[in-house]
Amino acid sequence: MLKGRESLVRLIGRRRRFLPNCQSLLSSPIQSSLNLCTDKDGKIFSAKTDDSEASDVVKCPVCGKNVSTDDNIINTHLDACLSRGTKRKLTQRTLLQLNFCAQPKGQIHSNETEHQITNVVSEDPAKILVENAICGLSNTVAVEEDDNIHAGSPLRFECLELTCKAGSSDNQINKIDCQDKMPSPDTEALKHHVDLTIDDISGATLQTFIVGRRFSDEKGINLGNSISLLREPHNLKDPYAIKVLSAGSGCCKVLGYLPRELSQYLSPLIEKSCLSFEGYVTSAPKHSLDVVPIKITCHKIISDCEIDDDIEFSKCLWKRVLHVVESAKKYPSSTIKYQHNFNLLIQEVLRSNSHLFTDNERVFMESFSTLSVDSQRLFIRLYTRKGPWFRLASISYREVLDSQEAVKELCANGYICCFEDKNELHDDMKEICNLLTISELPEILSVLKKGVDVASLLMSLCNLLVLRLQNCIRGSRKQDLIAFLLRSYEDGLCPLLPNMILDRTGTCIRISSKAESLIWRAERLFFLNGEQDLSAFLLVDLGIVKYPTYNCIISEQIFSSLSDLLAYEEAIELAQIMDQSLDKNNVELVLRCLMIADSCISSTYSEAIQSTTSELASTFHSCFSASWVYSKVILLGISFLEPFMNLFLVNYCPQVMLALLKSTHLEWIPLIDYFLSNWLACLMPPVDGDLTSVTTKSIPFLCFRYHDAVNLLKRSLHHFTCDGRRGYWTLRLSVDLEHLGCPNESLSVAEDGLLDPWVRAGSRMALQRRVLRLGKPPRRWKTPSFSESIERKIPEVHIQGRPLNCELGTKSRFYGEDGEQCGVEQLALQHYAGEGGGWQGVHTESGIWLTIFGLLMWDILFFDVPDVFRTKFQTAPLDLDTDSFYLVRKNLIESQLQKVHDGMAEEILITSWESHVGTACRGVNWDRHSLSELRAAVTCIGGSRLASLCRHLAEDYRSWSSGMPDLLLWRFHGEYRGEAKLVEVKGPRDRLSEQQRAWLLLLMDCGFNVEVCKVSATPIST
Repeated sequence: MLKGRESLVRLIGRRRRFLPNCQSLLSSPIQSSLNLCTDKDGKIFSAKTDDSEASDVVKCPVCGKNVSTDDNIINTHLDACLSRGTKRKLTQRTLLQLNFCAQPKGQIHSNETEHQITNVVSEDPAKILVENAICGLSNTVAVEEDDNIHAGSPLRFECLELTCKAGSSDNQINKIDCQDKMPSPDTEALKHHVDLTIDDISGATLQTFIVGRRFSDEKGINLGNSISLLREPHNLKDPYAIKVLSAGSGCCKVLGYLPRELSQYLSPLIEKSCLSFEGYVTSAPKHSLDVVPIKITCHKIISDCEIDDDIEFSKCLWKRVLHVVESAKKYPSSTIKYQHNFNLLIQEVLRSNSHLFTDNERVFMESFSTLSVDSQRLFIRLYTRKGPWFRLASISYREVLDSQEAVKELCANGYICCFEDKNELHDDMKEICNLLTISELPEILSVLKKGVDVASLLMSLCNLLVLRLQNCIRGSRKQDLIAFLLRSYEDGLCPLLPNMILDRTGTCIRISSKAESLIWRAERLFFLNGEQDLSAFLLVDLGIVKYPTYNCIISEQIFSSLSDLLAYEEAIELAQIMDQSLDKNNVELVLRCLMIADSCISSTYSEAIQSTTSELASTFHSCFSASWVYSKVILLGISFLEPFMNLFLVNYCPQVMLALLKSTHLEWIPLIDYFLSNWLACLMPPVDGDLTSVTTKSIPFLCFRYHDAVNLLKRSLHHFTCDGRRGYWTLRLSVDLEHLGCPNESLSVAEDGLLDPWVRAGSRMALQRRVLRLGKPPRRWKTPSFSESIERKIPEVHIQGRPLNCELGTKSRFYGEDGEQCGVEQLALQHYAGEGGGWQGVHTESGIWLTIFGLLMWDILFFDVPDVFRTKFQTAPLDLDTDSFYLVRKNLIESQLQKVHDGMAEEILITSWESHVGTACRGVNWDRHSLSELRAAVTCIGGSRLASLCRHLAEDYRSWSSGMPDLLLWRFHGEYRGEAKLVEVKGPRDRLSEQQRAWLLLLMDCGFNVEVCKVSATPIST
């Protein structure tokens, strides 16, 4: 993969189906000094892109792997992925069925509000409720009168306002009277029940449901079956889980669980107030996995257990229980959770980012909540599918009662577009053709055969295949048939094609471009990245991901104005066009995207980049600017140009097909199928070189465009004066200049780079080595001062192994000492465990170090710092990769490192592990490393060395979070003393990278015992 491609793909996220600025971006004049793509007259080639092409793959929310967007493949992958271990098994229908609810923002009695704190609740709900009751905060989850939204969930907002008065340095917290946005019928009932005692609660009746029927021991449930409840505190997914047991037979079988929303508040009541519940089934389910309505009655256990004396505690819990039950009565269906989440996402974005929408856009977004239930659900279903076009006749969802009426309402309100007229088909011909099934395409081909010249059709097919060969594109049989139909239509051979397509598809619908753009903007503002979407809620709901507890202190907006956001969106559109062009091998469009990015950076340089101070550039805010996105496009373009390959494939004579047709006596449709399946082999020249029926217009050749890459690198270094990527840019510029035969300039660039404070880690090491290599007499007579440091000898150890494979380009495999196949790292571990000195250890690379750093610095990572936590789904502060992370928290970090230096690392590690195990944190891998391994490593490394390593990560996490040695080894001398060794393992054809070399020398400076283990193949005796 090209350098920077993976980072750009993560930035883009899910590809947008509609790019509103695509045509203006590609057609507007370019003011750039680059001239990467011109014809003989010096004019830029006209380039087109398919802006509606959807992504061919989606990212699995569980394992993170890319999966084909085919529905069957997604279902199969999710079933396999979520059924591993203790993970629940799901289908695609439940992908978005999770529960997220936001605490409503109450009236704020202050005109000087500057900071807003959002507390993300992930602690004990009972404790939170009591604390909030004392603070005077309402714990009622917002419920709308409209039945578009249903019950609340554990993940919610609790907002406080922090006011800063002019001329005062003291911040003062004002309590907010958080009330429901709309009064609900059960408000008075809730107020009444708050005054109840535990004795009054006994005998109360609750109506709820049995969920989790997939884990039931009894598939059949009948009306009136007796049930009882049993706490399951050791449940791995939910410590507040309550099992529902059948009470009618001698043996109690598990029927399922109470809803998570209810059990998290009912569990503390059962345990602390000694309550029990019994009940019965009020309605038999139609299907074995459906939720089961039940009615349960509370009973007080007469025992010697100590009754909870905290009346306020019990009142708050009971209030929450009643609220969840009442909400469930009003919104009983579990199939509309995705609708609830979608509405809340829109509401939260409009509440916190209203200045980033025009009046018309706000009205349009707010109108979604006024749509009917069916319309909302249908829109969300279509939005989360690949599309962009859908057959109206094929749309069927169990929770959408009337799809036809829903489509009419959505069309009337501008959320979807539909057409059934062939005159509207031309612009979307390709997308509509994708709706045809593989059986319908041959039917259309058979119709086209009548009255059409076969030779003309074959000539069109031949031209299509040559075009695909030139662009190195090889598609599926369906895509090839569609391409052939479109080519024939463009050549005027089948003018009735639109009629034949619509006769089979019927009315088609798609999400409108306005709705697509605004919902995409809402998702991006909510998550602040392209990698997360509604599936993030799913992972929280299933217990697969648990996010840490932190406060969101917002003092300033990331996007200060709508114009800034629109520029950012336009830049991401260009990045998507660039990414799609690379997929299609569209060289002209790739080069044009490069020129557009360069032009945009140049035009904004005087306004934005020139005013960017070092302090601002060292923060994360620059990552949300258009210039940042354009710089990533340029970075990818540089790796595309080094070297740039222009491959002109041979053009073959179309008469080859006609000759084959005459000689085979085949029907023309089978012949087309044959060519579509074997077009590459068919068009290859004969092995004997007989090219009598083939004419070549050009031959393959390579064209290295280092001049263009050099220009882009120079401009990037000129524009972005404070950027962590300057090290890579400077190194590439020096290398390219040497390729162009300019060693003196290459040396000067390397020397200047060493004076740049933003050139660090491996890039700095590489430039130092280049200066030593290029700066020999007569170019330079003075030896640099750093020469002695970087030329230090790193200890090496050589071991031999019996190779399993010797192919170039493949990872080396060996037979281990136990006879099993293994890699070079496992072979080295076996060597060090045996004759190498009795070492224990793990193959970890950077993993164990980032895990140790995350655990030791946990409280500092999630400390209250303004603006670094903005969403409820972060695993690290936004400024972790910037210099400001250390500068803002310097006192805290140094205090913690002093404790590590004084030998308290193991104690801190154990405490952090036990407090946060399983909670997502960037760099921390709970599954790969056990606590015993981490304790052994920390003990044997020693406090001073560990503190020095953690300081480097805190000061520059971005530069030092990769390239660490492969193996961490340790051995004890007694019970509390030991030693550690770090080893970089290299196979027969491997060598140290500059980043690895920089790490090894840094570790030597910190006092670590390091060495390089080189594995070679055992000589074969003759």
